[in-house]
This record gives sequence, C-alpha cells and structure tokens, in this order.
Amino acid sequence: MDVRTDRQAEQEQAAAARAAERTGPRQAKIALLRKPGGIAEADEPSRIATRIDRLGRYYPDIRPVSPAAIAAGDPAAMTAAGAILERIVLTNDLLGVGYLEGGVAASAAVGRVNIRNAQGRLIGYGTGSLVSPELLLTNHHVLPDAEAAGFSVIEFDYQDGIDGLPRPVRAFTLDPDRFFAADQELDFALVAVKATADELRPFGFNRLIASEGKAIVGDFVTIVQHPGGGKKQIALRENRVVDVLEEFLHYETDTEPGSSGSPVFNDQWEVVALHHASVPAAGHAEYGGFLNEGIRVSKLLKFLREQKFAPAQQALLDRLATRPERAQPAADGAAPVLTLSMPFDIRLRAEAATGRIDPDYSNREGYDPAFLPGHTVPLPGLPTRWPAWRRSTARPEASRSTCCRTTTSASSCTASGGWRCSRRSTSTDAPAGRCGAKPTTGRSTRAWP
Repeated sequence: MDVRTDRQAEQEQAAAARAAERTGPRQAKIALLRKPGGIAEADEPSRIATRIDRLGRYYPDIRPVSPAAIAAGDPAAMTAAGAILERIVLTNDLLGVGYLEGGVAASAAVGRVNIRNAQGRLIGYGTGSLVSPELLLTNHHVLPDAEAAGFSVIEFDYQDGIDGLPRPVRAFTLDPDRFFAADQELDFALVAVKATADELRPFGFNRLIASEGKAIVGDFVTIVQHPGGGKKQIALRENRVVDVLEEFLHYETDTEPGSSGSPVFNDQWEVVALHHASVPAAGHAEYGGFLNEGIRVSKLLKFLREQKFAPAQQALLDRLATRPERAQPAADGAAPVLTLSMPFDIRLRAEAATGRIDPDYSNREGYDPAFLPGHTVPLPGLPTRWPAWRRSTARPEASRSTCCRTTTSASSCTASGGWRCSRRSTSTDAPAGRCGAKPTTGRSTRAWP
C-alpha cells in the first residue's frame, strides 16, 4: 500500500512535464550511448571530466582528462575519456565481489517508512534511509510536515536473510522535535530518528556527498527500496542515467509505488539521487514506457546549507559533512572502527607544468625570515672565527692541506695514517716524514684510522 495524496500527484505531474520537455535531448543522448565511445559525448564536458576524476578515487590507474580538451573535441582526449568510461561504466556484468559487500553495507541503512495518521492508523508506506547517525531522508510527499513525521515509524531489516527466513524487524518512531527539514519543490524530508546511537549503529548510514561527478549520462544506478511496502529489494545496476537536469536525474529502472524516498546509488555505492517519481515517457518501452526521476543530492545539500537552523539542529546537520562517506554497520555492542589496509596510497594530482625555470636569480626575493607564521627565523650565518680543528672522518687526500700545515713534506702527509697536526702545533710536533706521529706538544685530534 502506497500513500496517494494530492502532493504526490503534483510531484508526478511536474516530473511528467519535465520528462516530456526533455524527450528530444534525452533520445539524442540515448542514441549516443549506443555508439562506440559515445558515452564521452553524451554529457557536458565538465561533468564528464569531473566524473572521471571521481572514479580515480576507486581506480588508481585512471588519469584525469582535461574538460577543455573534451569540449574542443580533441581526438586524444575523447579517446582517453571514452576508453575510461567504457571500461569502468559500460563494462560487462563481471564485477568484483567488493560490489556486493558495498551493497550489503549501503542497504542496511535503508528502511520502510510506515506512514500513520493522528489516530495511529496506517495510511501508506514509503522508503527512507539513514544519512547520518541520527537523520533519516525520505520524500516530502511521504512525510510532508513535522506532525506527520511524529506519527510515523521507520522499520529496519524488513527483509529475508540468507537462509530465506524473515529477519527480526527493528522499528523506531521519528523525532521531528529534535530535527525536521523539508521542501516541497525538491520533494525531500530530513528527520531525526528517536533512538540512541547504540540502537542505530548496527544499520550504519550513507553519507550525502555534495561533490559533483557522482553520475553522468550513461552511468548505471541501483535503487534499494521497499516496493509496494513489501520487503526490501534491489533494482540492480542494469538501469541507466539518461538525462541530467539542473536539479533532477532521469533514469531507466524498475520501481513501484512504495519506492518513494529510496536512495539511488552509483556503482561505487554513493548516493546520487533521492527517488521520488515514475512517470510515463515515450521511447522507454523496455521499462513499460516509464521514466524515473530523482532529486540530485548535490542540490538537496545546497538547499540545506542555505537554511537557518537553531544551534542544536545545525549541529546535527553539520554531522552530514563531518563523517566518513560511508560508515560500516557495526556488530551489536561493538564500537565503529575505521580500518586502513597497509600499505595504502595517498595520491596527489597536479596539472603538467608549463614554461621553464628562470635561471636569472637576481630577481628572486631571497630568504624570508617570516616563512613560519608568527615566528621570525634569522638567516643562518657562518661564524667569524673557526673553532679548533675537531675530529674528522675525511679521507687522507681531502685532509692533505690541513695535515701539512705544520709539516715540511706533503708526501709524508699523503702516506700518513695516524695523527693529524693541530693548528697550535709546531713543526717539532710533526717532523718531516712523521706527519702521522702523535705530537708531543700542542693540541691535536685523530684524522682517520
């Protein structure tokens, strides 16, 4: 049972209008995706370059591609971009097992929203997901206001286990008095869950990432949902992004009523959109003639940043941006642990240097005593008087001039393997041919073995 309201009907009508308006450009992009290397042409050059750069976080061998070169149609840049995207995005269905592990972690934070009225009667279902240790994200047409949120419940683990048996369901009421924010145009609601950190820790959360580059036209997406209010299911990967609007994504995928509020993931299990509508659209017969629309996460976060909240609510909102991009669910009673596999790589990227080094040092500013903020460090200088000769490990050849200051024979120094004469010594301390002898007066140090 899905909630059917005037608000939802309005959202579907608006989404249908956007889908109809974008029919021509969308079909052109789909046609580009069918030709070899077309994925590098199906979206804006800046978005393609940003997507490649973000993929480099997960694939160390990926090198950045200049957006200017893509925009100019540079053959080398287009070939490089096409090869990267076809290898990573338009690959076959052979994926590493890490993809499944990531999906298990990401889906744990997704639950079924039981929408109830003031009398406690169930009036519909939606889907929601934890996006911080305390906050749940769903659609505005699922939870339109704080009052509706206060009556409703979120259920986690409403799904079958690997043994085919239902898992124990954990249900929590919502706490809009602690936090509630919503917007009808962007069709989202963000609300606190009335539970302790220990109670919610086993489910983890999927952080919302403001950075661009999480999805472009041609990317596959996955939706974790409670279709029709049923047990948790996944519309897995064979679902493409076919258009990117200013605030919305359009994608082909299987969804049903009850999926409103579901997170839309890319292949790296980053949340790229908040699903909110499925509408009829021409040219999508393989999905029953329907097109799906989700609100872009970057636009949702931009809206939240522009709002004013009380200090306690702002502190909760700030946790969206100060946590790891994905918190792994922890075992019952176990504290969350960040694990790094050794060795690990830290990669820095810089544009190729242009120009040349100026060999003329006359125009340099020179040493800056204030190079340490808040401190003045004078330029080190040489002493005006050298101290007495000290122990040295120099080779005999390098110390000949020093050794022979008080001798009469340079050749005797070359042959010397013992004591070196000090500057205070006299010629009697080291007679000719005996530079290596220990002096009888003055001060000396051993030069070499």
